[in-house]
Amino acid sequence: INYYTLSLNTDWAFLPIQDLLGYSREARINSPGTIGSPNWEWKLEDFTDVDKQMPIFKRMVERSNRV
Repeated sequence: INYYTLSLNTDWAFLPIQDLLGYSREARINSPGTIGSPNWEWKLEDFTDVDKQMPIFKRMVERSNRV
């Protein structure tokens, strides 16, 4: 999904960090069709996992010619 999104012919591509990091459903920011908690409450606690995945993100961006 992420590579597909990046490969689309658009000016902008938005990728949820939860998807990029491969987090499970517990990290969903919103569950469509529901209201109240825990919607819109999820927060990234730190950037440790982001730093670890940065080489993969870089390859995805380069392969999609978004450099």
